[in-house]
Amino acid sequence: MSIYFEPAFGRKLCKLMVLTVCLFAGQKLWAIPQKSLPGKPKQEVKIRADSKKGISLQYSLKKEDSELRMEWELPPGLDIKKLGPLPFTISLTSPYLRAGYAEASGLNSFLYNPGLLAPMLLKRDKAPLEASGLSYARLFGFAMGKDAGLFAHVAAKPGKELEADHPAFGLWYGPGSFPMAFAIVFSRQPGKAGGPGWYELPIAPSSHIHGASSIRCGKDRLWQAALAGAFCYSAPNQDLGNAGAIKAVDFVDGWASRGELKINAGSFKLDGMLAASSNFWSGLGAKSSEALKFDSELSCVGKGISWNLGYRYEMKNQNNFAPDYFELLTGLSEEEDDEYKLDKNSLKAGFAIKSGFGSFRTSSVLSLANRQWASSLDCVLKPAFLPFMTMSTSWKTCDFASKRFDSFMELSFFNKPRLSSELGLSFLPEGSFYKYSLLCDWQEKDFSIGASISSDGWQKVHTDKDPKGVLLSAPKLAVWAKFKM
Repeated sequence: MSIYFEPAFGRKLCKLMVLTVCLFAGQKLWAIPQKSLPGKPKQEVKIRADSKKGISLQYSLKKEDSELRMEWELPPGLDIKKLGPLPFTISLTSPYLRAGYAEASGLNSFLYNPGLLAPMLLKRDKAPLEASGLSYARLFGFAMGKDAGLFAHVAAKPGKELEADHPAFGLWYGPGSFPMAFAIVFSRQPGKAGGPGWYELPIAPSSHIHGASSIRCGKDRLWQAALAGAFCYSAPNQDLGNAGAIKAVDFVDGWASRGELKINAGSFKLDGMLAASSNFWSGLGAKSSEALKFDSELSCVGKGISWNLGYRYEMKNQNNFAPDYFELLTGLSEEEDDEYKLDKNSLKAGFAIKSGFGSFRTSSVLSLANRQWASSLDCVLKPAFLPFMTMSTSWKTCDFASKRFDSFMELSFFNKPRLSSELGLSFLPEGSFYKYSLLCDWQEKDFSIGASISSDGWQKVHTDKDPKGVLLSAPKLAVWAKFKM
């Protein structure tokens, strides 16, 4: 048996449904009689024009525990005569409906990536989606119900090399006062295009059924613990559409599990996470997961002093048949990421001091797998006799060899209007870089306006030995305004 989704039609239908629901709910939200709820609906408008990023407009409408958000982006250099659909997002968050651009949450997030470092099972809100902005949203869909209901979503920005939008729909159950949660998801995953080599054969698209459940216990202020388990049941599409395409193992069964722990004891805090998955696990979005992943951290926060100790271990699956789209989506394989390598089996430690005149923070990571040592040292100084000036430095080393040194100086004058400037220098093995910014803004209770001129990120310093650098880069101009009503 195979479930088939038409990506283009399904994506357009999902957008139309979400847009209609959000606009209808927003109209109803505004139409609620003013006397029935304390206070008026709060509106906020933000507009920003940037010479490098274009124009963006954000609008939000809040009332009690409901919020409607809309965002538009107009890229720079766009020909108005050839103006097509603008990048547009809309999202609605309310007790009974969440819709628009979003991120996976709760068990839905667990099904995407069981080994995610961020906590996902200890939240009281077990809804499968949470609102997200245009710049980092990965899903577009809706979730109905306060404690249980339906949900559906597609990829918000599918990679160009992917042939479908990873459509998924399912059911969820998880009242906030109930310790358990359940979810079942039906999804469609695209195949992988073959390469020029004889060993780079295409992989057929497949349909999947994912199920998950979790249980949570503990006292919020003292300790919390949660356990979750999931299965995936996969069946490749019979209509491969590509002769010679590899079928994933017919009706593959995979499983994944995860545990989270949080303990608070005075100034001490312990966080832990343990996740595991089988070789044939394929998460939502065709993402594989580690065979075993463990992360823990013990921290202590006192008066002006804090420290932390941590340990992380990862073991990858060796025979995972799930197509890995990490490289297709980011252009970078996980093996090419130095930090990813460093975190395979490592110890971490950090120490920080904060006072009225500044702060000092250091952290170190020791990779037990390849015996690499990475450390960073950050300092911030605010002289009492120069209250308008802040100086900071950041130094990063690896195996006791300097990798990067950054230095910043910030000057801030007046209050209304506020004038500030920042100059940064960065020294790397490949050369020296600089960045600068000048800012002026005026902030009131119900509005704020501002303008800035800055470099376009880090710019290489021009020297006789390095003529590729720039003496002074073209500045980036930006103006913005925010109004509350």
